[in-house]
Amino acid sequence: MQRIERPAFSFAGAWLYHSPGNIQIHLIEHPSARGERGPIDSLAPHFAMIVEDLDAIESRLQQHEIPCKRQVNAAGFQQIFFQDPDGNCLEVGIYPKG
Repeated sequence: MQRIERPAFSFAGAWLYHSPGNIQIHLIEHPSARGERGPIDSLAPHFAMIVEDLDAIESRLQQHEIPCKRQVNAAGFQQIFFQDPDGNCLEVGIYPKG
């Protein structure tokens, strides 16, 4: 995803854009965020994204020393779970189309 311009709001954040899927993600800093990471729990509420190359994602996470948990779920799909700086759980996975 590429960082794109956002209006000059009174709060911090970032907008990201993925042109092939025409998808935007708006990130907002908020004082209620925990601001800490804990144990990675794949059953915790989380935001999930489909990716094509888990090895590339895992390598990037390792380069930035971000702890992650790679697994194969009960349906046989490969996933990686990790946390953002505020401790929110994120998932990337390879899933069949459709």
